[in-house]
Amino acid sequence: MVKVRSKSIRFTKKADRIIIKHMKEPPICYAKIKKEIPEYTTKQIRQRWTNQLDPKLCHVPLDEYEKTLIVKLVKKNQKPNGKICWTTLIPEVEAKTDGDASGGARDDDNVLPFRDDNEVLSRLDILCQEALKYDFLQ
Repeated sequence: MVKVRSKSIRFTKKADRIIIKHMKEPPICYAKIKKEIPEYTTKQIRQRWTNQLDPKLCHVPLDEYEKTLIVKLVKKNQKPNGKICWTTLIPEVEAKTDGDASGGARDDDNVLPFRDDNEVLSRLDILCQEALKYDFLQ
């Protein structure tokens, strides 16, 4: 049996407020939140929180230096088959941007914590993840 995906419904400000309210009250239970906003699935609610509403997220746009650097490094680290060696690319990006006052220097407000909060994911790391969505061989 093929599962048919229903049309997604845009989140309202009211739904966002409900999600934020519940996320401040541990334990977090997406099923409990869904009871208040049944038009969304528990997966949609979780993704809305982790991708948009979490106050730990950095929504500051990347600057031109960061964008240019990541595109160059992705092209440099891309193998002939199109795969990108992220284990070598990410440290190279970090080495070229961290603490560099001329471009890409970031403060603690411009990083996105991993879900376990043991490491930080810089804005450039996020761009690396986004770059995976594009075909740089064109």
